[in-house]
Amino acid sequence: MALTLAIGDDDMLPKLWARVDAFHIDALSTNEAKPHAKTLARFAADDTTVTAPTSLEGALRASGFECHRMDDNTLTAQFAPRWRVRRHEPPRAADVATRGAIVIGAGLAGCAMTSRLASRGWRVTLIDRYAAPARDASGNPAGVFHPIVWPDDSVAARLTHAGFSHALNHWQTLEQADHDLFRSHAGLLQIADTEEDAVALADAITRFNYPREYVSSVSRDEASQIAGVEVARGGCFFPRGGAISPAAVCEAQLAQARESLIRLMNTEASRIEYCRDRWYVFDQEDKEIASAPVLVLANAQDAQRLLLPAVARTSSDETHRGRVAFRCVTSDRIPMIGQLADESLARRDASKLLGAWPLDLPRTPGLYGAFAFGSRGLVWATLAAELIAAQIEGEPWPIERELAEAIDPARFLLRALRHGEITAS
Repeated sequence: MALTLAIGDDDMLPKLWARVDAFHIDALSTNEAKPHAKTLARFAADDTTVTAPTSLEGALRASGFECHRMDDNTLTAQFAPRWRVRRHEPPRAADVATRGAIVIGAGLAGCAMTSRLASRGWRVTLIDRYAAPARDASGNPAGVFHPIVWPDDSVAARLTHAGFSHALNHWQTLEQADHDLFRSHAGLLQIADTEEDAVALADAITRFNYPREYVSSVSRDEASQIAGVEVARGGCFFPRGGAISPAAVCEAQLAQARESLIRLMNTEASRIEYCRDRWYVFDQEDKEIASAPVLVLANAQDAQRLLLPAVARTSSDETHRGRVAFRCVTSDRIPMIGQLADESLARRDASKLLGAWPLDLPRTPGLYGAFAFGSRGLVWATLAAELIAAQIEGEPWPIERELAEAIDPARFLLRALRHGEITAS
């Protein structure tokens, strides 16, 4: 059970993406009635009901609702359009015979995904080529976590803010269950690169009215006092930032899954295949490892090898002492989170998708991705898992649709289609 609170001005409602069974509206101005009624129609499930003031009757009827007055001030309405009133259907739960999923990759992304699906009653098979979780980049002894402050409050800044909040809440839940995450609690100090940057950061914090418990600007003297040593200049202080053990987070999340989890460690996923509404994973000897209706690729750059077999994983026959891990990033430095597109169908219908939006793209049934986190796996992994779990279950998305579309794995395909770079084939 999840409670989604959306707190904001009048423009907040259209930013959401959800399928809603019932609405209750206390009051709206005449100017607000028409746009809000259209928004309700975008979210309405079959036979969704509305309780609202009678002043909304005309707008609701025009948006596909059948209205019945209860008295002079109140009406009830039911969504029953006799014509098409929306371009896209709102989110719907995956149509699967069994609630089973495969997650490839046992790092921060994969363990968070396993935890969030298991919490919803899914049986998860977790596959990783190492003997234990968190052995690549997620295996660093410690990781630093904090949001970012940018002067323009960009998508990356807003996304990191959302991910930071989700991560903190989830870690607190794990710690309350007696899991030691080796997390610091003294906050994190970030020194500006230049005096100009320090001024810009302070201006941004003031302009966006960030609360002090989230971030505050600090002078050189204040920064020196926090650090306990003299520093070159001021910057910003994140009271809830700090350091944590990624491996401890991974193990705690898997412990949460308990009996809902099947671990397949020391297992290389060499090939994937979709057949008869199920995903199949095969090993290097082409033997079936696992099958399920839903497959989540949470294996960083190795996801590309499984999706485009001609691309081999970076490797070397030469052995070195020590440890190395590669981080996966995209050209726009934004992660890939969500359901993957069906590129074959998109190419076939390229001429029809010149003006497409993300919801117009054909999607590959049951296939999702959570990778390309760069150096922000700690901050983004929990949010990524929540978003994908919500997409699978047909729940309200935990972030605005604009942000979800910015991290959509299909965004590069969409840009190519819009620019006419892909022709029907």
